[in-house]
Amino acid sequence: FNCEVKVKKSSVELVTLQKKRTINIPQEININKETLFEINENYLFLFDKNLHIIDLKSERFILNVTSGDDYLDGKISSIKLIDDFLYMSTGNGIVRLNISPKSNVKKQIKENLKNYEYNELFNNKVPKSFSDIEKVKNYFYVGSENEGLSLYKNNLENLIHRFDYKKGDNKTLSSKSIVKIFHDDIDKSLLLATRGSGLFRLNLKDSIFICYKLLVCSIASGLIIEFCQPAKL
Repeated sequence: FNCEVKVKKSSVELVTLQKKRTINIPQEININKETLFEINENYLFLFDKNLHIIDLKSERFILNVTSGDDYLDGKISSIKLIDDFLYMSTGNGIVRLNISPKSNVKKQIKENLKNYEYNELFNNKVPKSFSDIEKVKNYFYVGSENEGLSLYKNNLENLIHRFDYKKGDNKTLSSKSIVKIFHDDIDKSLLLATRGSGLFRLNLKDSIFICYKLLVCSIASGLIIEFCQPAKL
């Protein structure tokens, strides 16, 4: 993506080496600390109470692409762009939108919306929600702030494994609260940021977790040094 995008309260700036373009944000869109964003080379996605899209080439806004009826009677807490799909976390399952470039993207999204609706009795393998998703080849690593880490193959209906913690087993994850997932392709691992449990590294070759705990040390001058070191699980 060869353009820097700056989202402000009332406008979006598209900055390249040659020029800067400013797009005014319609008053219907509420930009605040809870607004969710994703971007690819064609579109900027903004979610306040509904999903809105900016076509970065035509600089055109597409308002209210989704509405409350599309959220499985839940509340959107996260969105994630993977390939030509935008995933939305509802708390009652996942909604997947096809966002491949088309002349009428709003119509395409409405006609190709896919629901992974959670049901305790009949459909309890799909995620209720996610804080982040990382796709590695045809595997989906789904992190949640309440359910930990789960692994799916090909789609979010085909659950392969839950990394639920078992004492003494370093192939399980001792945290239920995943905040962010980063795929380190060079090291063939996933970095998992958690809420209150430190940073974890999952080796994708042997499925072993390493936990890095944050330590704080004070020295004579009163300077505080923060660093990470591996911790026993």
